[in-house]
Amino acid sequence: MSIKDKFQSYLAALDGSPKDFSSVEHLFEDLYHPAFVLKEKKNIVGREQMKQIHAKAFELRSKATLLICTTSSDAIEFKFRMTNNHWEIDTHCIAEDFSEEVCHMFEQVYHDDFVYQADGNPANKQQMKQFQTDFFKVGSKATLLLFKEVSPDTIEFKFRMVNSKIDVIVHNIAKVIDNKLIASEPVDQSSIASVGSIRKFCQAYETEMATASIGKLPLVEDDQDSGVATAPR
Repeated sequence: MSIKDKFQSYLAALDGSPKDFSSVEHLFEDLYHPAFVLKEKKNIVGREQMKQIHAKAFELRSKATLLICTTSSDAIEFKFRMTNNHWEIDTHCIAEDFSEEVCHMFEQVYHDDFVYQADGNPANKQQMKQFQTDFFKVGSKATLLLFKEVSPDTIEFKFRMVNSKIDVIVHNIAKVIDNKLIASEPVDQSSIASVGSIRKFCQAYETEMATASIGKLPLVEDDQDSGVATAPR
């Protein structure tokens, strides 16, 4: 089944009839990759958060109407309208695939509780994945300059990251648990400057390449807005 077929099947389940999410959860599992992230401005929404949002949509007997659905080899563009007794929204997104091979490597390196501490802005695993996705999209090249085991649970590494917008050297020290990175931070001030350059690149790339207008899904129980969108597995 193609990604377009999976997406259409999932939206078809949102037909306005009462459903327990457990009855359609297999469709969600088939559509969303375990490492899925939604980036909306400065917010990062993970797969479990998205599952909770969608469970609420089914609970409210929402109905989805597909307006646009086109695919390429590594992306899907979609627009749909979702309505129920509480709201009516249009969601228009372009979702790009993080290849299975790269995703597998990422999962092998980063612990689920990973945190990167730099320039006063900690980044979790999902945010780090988004940073790296941006780098892959523009054809970045990384060259490892140093890799040293400081202790059984600590490593030091340095690498050079180059693409059309930046050329920086990042020098970090990291804690390891279960052979995965659990925490990392710059070794010195020059590394912090490099991290700042990387962060600026990601922000500039997001502004320059933004192609999606994410709809808003009001969550009734806390009266807050939360982004809602779907992405291919």
